[in-house]
Amino acid sequence: FTIDELSLSILALRNAGYDVSEGVNLLLARRSADGSWRGNVYDTAWATLTLYKTGNNVDSSIAWLQGKQIKAYSDGNWLIQVLTSDSGNCMV
Repeated sequence: FTIDELSLSILALRNAGYDVSEGVNLLLARRSADGSWRGNVYDTAWATLTLYKTGNNVDSSIAWLQGKQIKAYSDGNWLIQVLTSDSGNCMV
């Protein structure tokens, strides 16, 4: 299973009243020492949410995610990235 598949499965089964301890243990076993899952923000976010919802300590994972945040502009400018295969202009 991928981390997001495992996380979403745990959340769905937990919400339906199933015992998800085996899945949680598998998820915990795949966490890196730095609190992340494979150094990947997407995987770490899903796993952290899942562990939080199942009553597990997520402090190291939250700290890891916070360290990966990109600071927003404070001068009122916005950073927008548009991915397209077309050429042209974009006005916001």
